[in-house]
Amino acid sequence: MSGPADQPGVEVVVTVAEDHLQRFRQLASELEGKGLKINNMMEGLGIISGAASLADVQQLKGMKGVKSVEEAGNVQLPPPESDIQ
Repeated sequence: MSGPADQPGVEVVVTVAEDHLQRFRQLASELEGKGLKINNMMEGLGIISGAASLADVQQLKGMKGVKSVEEAGNVQLPPPESDIQ
């Protein structure tokens, strides 16, 4: 039987609501308590990036002070020697 710890993680970007920026670090700690593994914090921008299970992402979205939780996208650039598209 698989549990939440067995669920694959997704990379996410959390945007902190403007009226909660003064408690940015406290909110980051609360996000960790809800399952977010923080990779980077950009306090001046109100952005926290990290990884969480799909189930944890739903909890993060409902937290007070969280404006949004978006799945991070990956960008793949072609090699420099490739033809122009």
